[in-house]
Amino acid sequence: LILNTDVLFDPRLLERLAREAPVAMFVDDVHWADPASVGLLNYVARGLPDQRVLLIATYSADALATSRRLRAFVRPLQSEGLAVEIIVPGLDHDAVKKLARSTLGDEVPPGLMALLEARAGGTPLFVEALIGGFGRSIEMKLSNPRAREMLAKAIDGIKALVASLSSGDAFK
Repeated sequence: LILNTDVLFDPRLLERLAREAPVAMFVDDVHWADPASVGLLNYVARGLPDQRVLLIATYSADALATSRRLRAFVRPLQSEGLAVEIIVPGLDHDAVKKLARSTLGDEVPPGLMALLEARAGGTPLFVEALIGGFGRSIEMKLSNPRAREMLAKAIDGIKALVASLSSGDAFK
């Protein structure tokens, strides 16, 4: 069963579901959670001790250092033995290159690799977003007739940029 996040969540529903079968609740980016959501997560973590409920929550390691609310949620759960932190490292150079190559379907210019590593920080979503954003911006320009003419004039500039990325000159 997958619950839609647009529907108001009733914790009693989780209790009823857990009586029938084990339940896993996944919450992404807890560092963005509002106080009410953190309160709900606290309830799930502490208030269902006899239920078969697994709460999996992700957060940015950087956010743990800067968010008092996140620390106030995570640290007590860890000290009470109710939470275990698993640190997932970012992608290394080879993994970023493999992901970029699979997304582009071609060899990745060294300059583009440097840009992806500097901007994405090893986060797969960011690698894909950076590559996809470049493609979407070109598609949007092609849908506008006036922009098509301007884009035609800019093709030489794009080719020069790609050439400089390929040679690494853009980062010197």
